[in-house]
Amino acid sequence: MGFLVLSIASNSVQNAQSQAMSNDDYDQLGYFSLALLYLTLGFGCLIATAIMGKIGVKKSLMLGSFCDTLWILCSLPPALQAENPDSDSFFYSKGFIYFISLFASVLDGFGDAVQWVAQGKYISDCATEKTKGFYFSYFWTYYMSSQVFGNLIAAFVLKYFKQSSFYLIMAGISSSSIIIFATLGKPKLQARIRAADPNETHSQAYSLLIRSDDQQNQPNSGNTFVDDGDNYDSLPLWEEVKAIIKLMFSNRMMILLPQVFWTGISLAVYTGLLVPIITDTIPGDDDQDKLMKSLFAMVSLGVGEMVGGLFIGQIIDRYGNRWTTFANIVMIIIQTAIAIIYILIYEYSWLAFLMTFVWGFTDSANVTHTSEMLGFEFDNNSRPYSIDNLGQAIGAFVFQIIEAWIYGKNAYLIFNIVIGSLGVLFNITTLFFTFKPKPRDLEKMTLRGTDIRLRKGSYIGSMLDSQKKSLNVEKTQSVGESHAETISRKKSQIAN
Repeated sequence: MGFLVLSIASNSVQNAQSQAMSNDDYDQLGYFSLALLYLTLGFGCLIATAIMGKIGVKKSLMLGSFCDTLWILCSLPPALQAENPDSDSFFYSKGFIYFISLFASVLDGFGDAVQWVAQGKYISDCATEKTKGFYFSYFWTYYMSSQVFGNLIAAFVLKYFKQSSFYLIMAGISSSSIIIFATLGKPKLQARIRAADPNETHSQAYSLLIRSDDQQNQPNSGNTFVDDGDNYDSLPLWEEVKAIIKLMFSNRMMILLPQVFWTGISLAVYTGLLVPIITDTIPGDDDQDKLMKSLFAMVSLGVGEMVGGLFIGQIIDRYGNRWTTFANIVMIIIQTAIAIIYILIYEYSWLAFLMTFVWGFTDSANVTHTSEMLGFEFDNNSRPYSIDNLGQAIGAFVFQIIEAWIYGKNAYLIFNIVIGSLGVLFNITTLFFTFKPKPRDLEKMTLRGTDIRLRKGSYIGSMLDSQKKSLNVEKTQSVGESHAETISRKKSQIAN
């Protein structure tokens, strides 16, 4: 609920930002503002895990909401200046507007970095190996429904109110999410499968046996169950940064980075370019009316995001990550083809709604799949999200800058062909990733034995320790009873 409320405000403002700034005679400021936000979000993730470890998940989410609200409010001056063109106030000067917009983007980037790392960890802590696809798709569906509500609200507000009223209303909605996040409770942690060590020459057999304490301290090999425990603490700041960088350049993560980068490209397109493309195909001179119609078309993007997340979650849980990757590649090809057809026709029609729907569907599927892999294919479920945010942010930053200079039918056409090709290529690399076994495959292997390794003191670890102790007590009692019966029988023989 917190992310839904927050994103109703932030997503609708991001979608409108580039075109709204252009309407206010700040042609590239909207692109630069979003690009800087994504850049600082990415590099902020290098320290986000350490900050989250210090202040906790709840406060991390609240911090992100506060920064989003501040960023929306700092988008007010350009709108107010356009509504008061004769004013010579310092707050309407171009120097102040450029400074406050870009400075707010930097602050929001760092706040969002901490928030999204906390979000990824919280969801992966709530999920299990069998429900991971559902949990991530459910969150993404709920989160991206904000594209439906947010764009509907934005279209309505822009039709009947001034642009400045739009920003004030969205800031009010965004600030209410701070209160919602304040009520967040801790999840009950679940057992997970530990990733295989790529340095091993072969994987050990999977077993469901509980190892003794001294065995648990031995180096890990093979895929094992692991309970993360209540692990919100992180390493010292510099050690945390080094750990993130080391993971980033590991063999497993390097294979996934292209797909992570692609999610940033997709984000840059639907927040920075879809609205300008649609606006350019609408006849007429009323910029406010054209922006309103474009945001109305973006409602379909939100519907696509909701449906795509649920669809890919089922594919993940039923067929596994490899088949999900094939599905992503096919969807990117379809998405690109529809965008190209719309640009070739270049008329505002039902095809605009289909284009945004398919783009949302594909984006949601890709992001959900990426988030699920980062949460469950690595032993640590917070650092991978720092890397995810960094890679996604760099992709969004680079392509937001490029989009600032993309305008016109021919440029839009070439640009979409290029990014479609990159999307297919970057998702093909994921096929070379060594995925964990699916839960049902692991269950089939239990007859050959597995190694369950659980952290001491955790909920599941304590529960299984209790069960193990109970079994040991029963075994001791059984042995004791057998020994007593033997002594009694011998005494009877001596007496006779």
